[in-house]
Amino acid sequence: MSKYNNESLTNEQIYNICRLVSLWEHKLTWAKLVQVIKGELGFYISRQSLSTYKLITDEYKLKKLSLRGTPAADRNVISLSEADLTKKVTELEQEVAFLTRERDKQLHTIETIFKNASEMPNVGRQGLQQLVKPRDD
Repeated sequence: MSKYNNESLTNEQIYNICRLVSLWEHKLTWAKLVQVIKGELGFYISRQSLSTYKLITDEYKLKKLSLRGTPAADRNVISLSEADLTKKVTELEQEVAFLTRERDKQLHTIETIFKNASEMPNVGRQGLQQLVKPRDD
């Protein structure tokens, strides 16, 4: 059952959509992406709305470039288990690349937060050290 999503996407929804795009294997279009989101994630969002999210459009553009640059598959015959393993390795490599990009974006955000906080008169260096200090539970 799908529902219409008239609100902004949550961070989790954006992450899930980006993950779908990063694992995409065939011709990618906004219309097809909307269909997959509706089927797999259970909500409807228009292609126009999707394209307003920078993370999603960046991932979309990156995947489109990747799909265009993919050479035609070798014509050699390989066993089904080898094909499955090759597909799994490719999926995992794509997921690692996606997660690495996400981590880098998050680290940049954290660095920006600390830089901004260090410039606040009431926080200072000691306040920042208290923020990153492990808490005893």
